[in-house]
Amino acid sequence: MTDAKNMKLYKVNIQESGKWGFSYVVAKDPTEAYRKYQKFLDTEGICFPAKREMESVELVADSYIYGGCGVLLIVGKGAQS
Repeated sequence: MTDAKNMKLYKVNIQESGKWGFSYVVAKDPTEAYRKYQKFLDTEGICFPAKREMESVELVADSYIYGGCGVLLIVGKGAQS
């Protein structure tokens, strides 16, 4: 199980302009967030491969109370300090 203290919420934006153009992903870092979304798109056969390329990954919330993000992500039983 992943340590909730290290989890963050990211908005992953890809080149697709339709309804799959972005998704929110819980991951420990931006690279993992993009890989999770790309794996989902690959597994489901969504979008052409060229449209799955990343445009940006934005940090939305952090599960660590002192993370400095400004928005708290509560995972599981509550925030971890």
